[in-house]
Amino acid sequence: MRRRKPNKDLSDLLAADIRAGVYSPGSWLKQIDLQRRYDASRSEIRKSLETLFTKRIIRYEPNRGYYVHREDGAATDEIRDIRIMLETSAAEVMVKKVQQDQIDGPLHLGPAIHRSDPQRKGHGDL
Repeated sequence: MRRRKPNKDLSDLLAADIRAGVYSPGSWLKQIDLQRRYDASRSEIRKSLETLFTKRIIRYEPNRGYYVHREDGAATDEIRDIRIMLETSAAEVMVKKVQQDQIDGPLHLGPAIHRSDPQRKGHGDL
C-alpha cells in the first residue's frame, strides 16, 4: 500500500505513478485495487479518475472502466503536424508585427547581463 501525505492530492499521486510506469499503457485501472494501493475511499478514487480523465492522462470506456492511454503513433504525428502549422503561422505573424526598437532593446541588455553574472567573470566574452 502506498501511503500518501494528507495534503497530497490523490490524482497527483496516481498521475505520478502512471508517468513512472507503475501502470503501463493500456492497463485497466481497477477501482478496488486503487482503493487498496492508495488507502482511499471509493469516492476519492472516482474523483481522482475523473480528474485524470479530464486531463487526458487516462481514458474512459463506458461500462468497462478507466484505462491508461496507449501511445498512438498516428495521433502523435497528427498532433505534431498541427503544432508545426500553428506555431509556424504564429511566428510569421509575430515577425511581421515586430518593430525595430523591440529587437534593439533586448540586444542592449546582453552586455549588462554578461557583466553582472558572477559565474561569467574570467570566462571571456560571449
